[in-house]
Amino acid sequence: MKLSLFFCLFVSVLSVDLSCSSGACICAAGLRAVQFAPPSFNGCGTKGMNLDQNEPMVVDCCNNHDKCYGTLGSKKATCDATFCTCLNNAKTNFLVRSVFCTAVRTFGESAFETAQKTHVNCN
Repeated sequence: MKLSLFFCLFVSVLSVDLSCSSGACICAAGLRAVQFAPPSFNGCGTKGMNLDQNEPMVVDCCNNHDKCYGTLGSKKATCDATFCTCLNNAKTNFLVRSVFCTAVRTFGESAFETAQKTHVNCN
């Protein structure tokens, strides 16, 4: 218990040095970014809102998008463009593709920053 609490405090102190702006995250001067946890994924949705998708290819697109957001060196715009291309290749209907692509491009900054700060650290 004490070790896990120490680890959480240690990680939270270090993640302060990761600064995110305009869809990219960098470390403070003199620090190096490291991937300290594998990116996580949860299907299609965020913050407790899960959009039930019966299409396995769409869920794969969503999971890959989540992983991209949590990967060291990722840029939000690149993750979003890859996600929208994936949905297009999955042959999703136009409405689903449009809603999902617009949602991540318009409202995804917070999710991107959270994923980066959860999985990438500076030391």
